[in-house]
Amino acid sequence: MGVFTAYIMANLAGAKLGKSATAEQKQAALAFRPQFHDQALLIVYREGFAGKAAGMDLLVDDKFVAQLKSPRFTAVSVSPGGHQLSMAFGGLAGKQNQPTLEGFIAAPGDVIAFRATMQMGMMKNRIVVERIETDNALVARLKPMVMIAPET
Repeated sequence: MGVFTAYIMANLAGAKLGKSATAEQKQAALAFRPQFHDQALLIVYREGFAGKAAGMDLLVDDKFVAQLKSPRFTAVSVSPGGHQLSMAFGGLAGKQNQPTLEGFIAAPGDVIAFRATMQMGMMKNRIVVERIETDNALVARLKPMVMIAPET
């Protein structure tokens, strides 16, 4: 039992307690409003049961934005142009999961949304990222989730 507990704790070693967004931040995100009119809004949410307690680090252009457990989301304003979104796990979970990198181009006023899930593999798990339409269905999906405030 002790070995199992140590294994679980090692998997969660990289997990942080993210700060929940304010009601105003969540309302702005669900209204698809970037912080400034000349920016775009990037929304990333995590779903799924596999590894839900392990924190997944989100970085935009190599700058830490937030850590998401499942089901959680974050929203951050980004400047127009090309960007790279990277996702990876810390602790022992990081060694068991392949990090992922997703490029995107943002224009002023754009709303870009990505859904992240984990796919279990034989040797390594992987983070599956899919671009999602920004519509009322997305708002309905995000509304019951906790929003994690971005650090940037």
